[in-house]
Amino acid sequence: MGWTHLRDTRPTARTEHECHLCLEPILAGEKYVRRVGVRDGYVINMAMHVTCEKLTQDWDEMDWETYSPGASDFRDESRAARP
Repeated sequence: MGWTHLRDTRPTARTEHECHLCLEPILAGEKYVRRVGVRDGYVINMAMHVTCEKLTQDWDEMDWETYSPGASDFRDESRAARP
């Protein structure tokens, strides 16, 4: 089964979260992307830095399937892109 995207929101964090992509903290007070979808019958709810999510704009299903959360090359690219 594939991914069914339900919605994205861009709230301000009230508490610290872990970014699904780089595994670094999203700090309280920071805007982030909250993505909700369904995979294999389970609702998936993930938090991502706005910058990290922007780095995935050109990803296709295979990119998401083969991505390893916290991969050092992605983390380095994310850090360089954040203000």
